[in-house]
Amino acid sequence: SNNALVEVPEEIGYLVRLEQLLLSGNPQLTSLPRTVRDLSSLELLNLDFCAISSLPSEITYVSRLIDLSLAKNRLVALPPDLGRLTRLCRLNLAGNAITDLPLSTGRCVSLGELGAGIVLDGCPIQNHEMVAAARVGPDHLLRFLEAREAAVHGMSLPPLPELAPHNLLTRRGTGPKQAYQPVTINMA
Repeated sequence: SNNALVEVPEEIGYLVRLEQLLLSGNPQLTSLPRTVRDLSSLELLNLDFCAISSLPSEITYVSRLIDLSLAKNRLVALPPDLGRLTRLCRLNLAGNAITDLPLSTGRCVSLGELGAGIVLDGCPIQNHEMVAAARVGPDHLLRFLEAREAAVHGMSLPPLPELAPHNLLTRRGTGPKQAYQPVTINMA
């Protein structure tokens, strides 16, 4: 962080055991090399306060990525295959010029697991339904993104079930013979 970097060397891809890459605060850093694809152990990538104008599509092959922070850059779009990042729990896009998220974002099923989800503060998102879902919380935004992708591909998603005490189940046992048994919750 804050190293006056102008570029990230192609050789970064050789660091296959690298788990965290903190490059924030480098205002002359405008791009990442395509070799970022080879960072197979990377879980955290922080590029806040740089001048990144686009991400290489190869970033979507960093399958262990959990936290991608891109606040205060110059991004106007994200790679269309962002949905490959199924382990992604946090995506910080605050302060960018992004007007929409890729359709595939709904496949990032872990978004929100750490409570953060997608941060869109200061982004001129044009889809009012997306903005409303984001205001409610990460789960609503993810559900909106899933439904939007399904609608484009001609699929429909079932509505989320209402949970009532009579239909809660818990797993009992281990292995292939485990059974689901009802749990009674007394709220009195």
